[in-house]
Amino acid sequence: MVAGIVVTVSMVFLVLSGVTSAFYPALLCLLPIVGLVLLRRDLQTPLLSPVWITVGVLSATGFFGYVLADKLEGLEGGGMTLRLTPEVRVETAILFALSAGLIVVGAAAVVLLRRAGGHSTSLREGISFARGAERWILPLTLVPMVLVVGSLGDRLVYRTVYLAGGAEMTLFGLGQQLAIAAAAVLGYVAANSASRSIRIGTLLLLAAYIVVFLGMGSRRLALIPLCFAIGYALAKPRRALRAVIPTGLAAVLLLPLPLFFRDSAVHGLVPYASKLAEFSYFEVDWPETLNNVLIAFPTTGITAFGVAPIPLQNLVISLNPAPGGMAGWYDISRDMNLNAWTPFSAVGELGNYGQPWLTLVWVGFGVVLGSLEMLVTRLLALRQPLFGIAIVGLSALFALQSIQYGLRLSSRMIVYAVLAGLVGLLIARRVRPKGRVVTAAPRQSVAVGLSSNRMPRVD
Repeated sequence: MVAGIVVTVSMVFLVLSGVTSAFYPALLCLLPIVGLVLLRRDLQTPLLSPVWITVGVLSATGFFGYVLADKLEGLEGGGMTLRLTPEVRVETAILFALSAGLIVVGAAAVVLLRRAGGHSTSLREGISFARGAERWILPLTLVPMVLVVGSLGDRLVYRTVYLAGGAEMTLFGLGQQLAIAAAAVLGYVAANSASRSIRIGTLLLLAAYIVVFLGMGSRRLALIPLCFAIGYALAKPRRALRAVIPTGLAAVLLLPLPLFFRDSAVHGLVPYASKLAEFSYFEVDWPETLNNVLIAFPTTGITAFGVAPIPLQNLVISLNPAPGGMAGWYDISRDMNLNAWTPFSAVGELGNYGQPWLTLVWVGFGVVLGSLEMLVTRLLALRQPLFGIAIVGLSALFALQSIQYGLRLSSRMIVYAVLAGLVGLLIARRVRPKGRVVTAAPRQSVAVGLSSNRMPRVD
């Protein structure tokens, strides 16, 4: 209902403002939301929907990046100061709107085909673990922490450089990605468990991840509580606001910390802990902090319209799921950055390749995200919620990294999400739950209780 009201009001302003209005490009960024509202009965609730999350991130970045461009211009963020001409601002806003719209087109194609087959079921009720399952699931959330801490060693505690990892540290990179999913699993377990000790354990592990990412000085620190909220919402979507509001506030409060620590002479948990006493929220430059996120807008504009045409072979390399050495990524990686600290954005990169490739790739991503949407529903119905969580979390990472990192890094999140779904389906086929299978009626909301012996089948 809220989304419908927002879209309706936006459409009124869009019509009244006219194409000559300075605000018109920003309103264009809201148009893709119209398509999602029309498809809402076939999609998950926004917090659990790969399509909603991705389109929402792109549309919001285009909208706020354009509206706040004047106020944020000249501020430092992402290690550099960027300025766009008024003409390039308009082109950049349109690029974000077009990218989000093409995703909706691809996802709609999947939805319409599914409707034609008579299957459009969406799970909107929470699901719960079988009794006692959290006792073995909870230890699994330690795996990403072991990968990160094991890869960094004492560099997590003390180091002389800001960035803790490196391109050659495969386990470190994998651990970072899995840590985001682990935070979502912790939220899911916390919402489902009837054991007070288990719930306390999830909060302690969440705090441990916050400490680890704080020691890394990573901006992903702010994502940890948000992903916890996504996991909570997957279990109890009707109570999602109970998790979203406090964790959203926590994310806002955590974001300035890694930015504050960047200027330290030495880095790691010990130096950061000693410097924490100097930190004050009253001294935070909030516009510059916000620009650290919304610098994705000018970064995209410069990448798409301000650098030399990127060779088309780089697109093939970026989309190649093979390891970097095999794909040839390390031969071109130095050329895919604005400076030593700021990579091209995936949205801008595709805009640089030209309209045909922009259309082809974003529609393709839309098809994959629409398929993942249906796969999440099927995995939940087959009692494989962890893999559903992984898909949602990786889709969120894809969206966020598309505006801040290059196409290769962001597209790999889609590959991981597809692999997670396939593994989930394989496990579901090998471990079939006992009990009568109930076929769900099309376009109906279905409640799935994992502790029950009844399970709807969603084909």
